[in-house]
Amino acid sequence: MPHKDTISWNSMLNAYVHHGLEIGAMNIFRQMIISIILTRVSALCLGIQIHGWVIRRGLDWNLSIANSLMVMYSSHERDVVSWNSIISAHCKCREALAFLEQMEEAVLVKEGERVFALMCEKYKIKPIMEHYGCMVNLYGRAGLIKKAYSIIVDGMGFEAAGPTLWGALLYACFLHGDTTIGEIAANRLFDLEPDNEHNFVLLMGIYENAGRLEDMERVRMMMVDRGLDY
Repeated sequence: MPHKDTISWNSMLNAYVHHGLEIGAMNIFRQMIISIILTRVSALCLGIQIHGWVIRRGLDWNLSIANSLMVMYSSHERDVVSWNSIISAHCKCREALAFLEQMEEAVLVKEGERVFALMCEKYKIKPIMEHYGCMVNLYGRAGLIKKAYSIIVDGMGFEAAGPTLWGALLYACFLHGDTTIGEIAANRLFDLEPDNEHNFVLLMGIYENAGRLEDMERVRMMMVDRGLDY
């Protein structure tokens, strides 16, 4: 059983005791306590101490304890140490390079957010188009399309945002396959830059990658109607 609850632990414990296997019962009891503590521990520092104790006792090979350790260390917030741990675990796999790229993007995003907040909050500098454009590019490269979109809508303002911001967002949608926001960005650009064929081509690419060939053809006909080349 890869995932054990208190009922399964107690069943095993009772069985060992019933058959007079005291040493086995103590081992089962020790594993049960460690697993329960690790999966429910609130303070990471305490969990790390328990992890050290587990390693010193040679219990880190135990599947149940290993599963508990993974649950304890798993988190939505990752720092450089977290990423390096993941990369080390995959050092002999191709996935290591993918995790490295994700780590670089995640670190860059955190640093970019920190600098942007520092500029606005500490130094009281009101962001202008270029600042918002940097943040849209930053989020877009990392695949955080919704955050990039919110920078335009909640930060710069839907109507105030120019072609630079919408263009960066559209390109990010093309790279990461976000059809919904890609359509919004493209339609806005069609109004702001009606003769820029690049915007039409990007939306066609989004539709093509999504398998929406009828929509792709519709955009191509829009280009034809506007006298644009493709």
